[in-house]
Amino acid sequence: MLAYWVMVFHLVDIPVIGGYAVYAFFVLSGFLMTAIMQESYGYSARGLSRYALNRFLRLYPAYWFVLCITVILLLLTDQVYIRAYKDVLFLPESVGQFLANASMIYPSYFPAEFEPRLSPPTWALTIELIFYATIGLGASKTIKRTTVWLAASLTYYAATYIFDLNGYHRYGAIPAASLPFALGALAYHFRKEAKSLGRLQNRSTALLLVAAYIANALLFAGIALMFWHPTRPYLLDAGKYLNIILATATVVALYWHAPPDWLKRIDKYLGDLSYPLYLIHWQVGALVSYLLYNAPTRGRSSEGLLSLILATVLALGIALAMSRYLDRNIEKIRVQVRSKSN
Repeated sequence: MLAYWVMVFHLVDIPVIGGYAVYAFFVLSGFLMTAIMQESYGYSARGLSRYALNRFLRLYPAYWFVLCITVILLLLTDQVYIRAYKDVLFLPESVGQFLANASMIYPSYFPAEFEPRLSPPTWALTIELIFYATIGLGASKTIKRTTVWLAASLTYYAATYIFDLNGYHRYGAIPAASLPFALGALAYHFRKEAKSLGRLQNRSTALLLVAAYIANALLFAGIALMFWHPTRPYLLDAGKYLNIILATATVVALYWHAPPDWLKRIDKYLGDLSYPLYLIHWQVGALVSYLLYNAPTRGRSSEGLLSLILATVLALGIALAMSRYLDRNIEKIRVQVRSKSN
């Protein structure tokens, strides 16, 4: 759902839901990376090396496959058109640009401002990698460390208001992601207390939190459509913070919730499509628009909606193929890495 929100945000220009989804991913990553460091890898040199190897195997094979598709797309179509569709989507023109795209590490305080990006939304993966390393090196090893980390994150946010920095410093900047990661990590440490306090093992609680999370996103998307203006950037801040809090509560609830086996299988099947969908949706949207209209067409219009529908079908087809023929083979290696760590 979150990956598809990002796609809809980009291709149909529905406001805020893409940013909300990215920050929910950060909360989830803070929780899960802390969990696997605590429960699977440990903080020894051996554990850290296997943690790094497993993160590499999770992210890079699929990413490099998408890079190959993107390069072929750019070579076989009109690059001027593709760049008009998405301004950062063009071939690297220097060694530095090539290395940044190959490594998925964009050297900028605002990674989303780096150009070109052959998979545009991977600016968020630069941030993920930084905080994977932060967690691996022990920032969330104990409750005390995690609390200090959270306090530093809140201090950064307070400073952005005190010094009247624009809203992008609370979204696109690397330190801005520290807050959701730290909250996710702290939620892992207090998961048992949260379970006893909030009855989080109940199915009704989990469903209620999921519904509240979705409702908050839709509410503030509507507010943004009707009332938002660049001169009032704080209007949506409340929704953003509610999004992070609800995402944290939802992650903990889903951690404790034990769905039936049939639902686990569906969840696993859909979850395996999320990363490829996230990586490929801009390129697929550009190709569909090119074939349908021979013009860079997207946004809130009938043409943009038709483009989204067809792009969804094509992107899910590519994601399914990647999951079946690429990720399943890589997953066998990852399982071995985890078992040796244990």
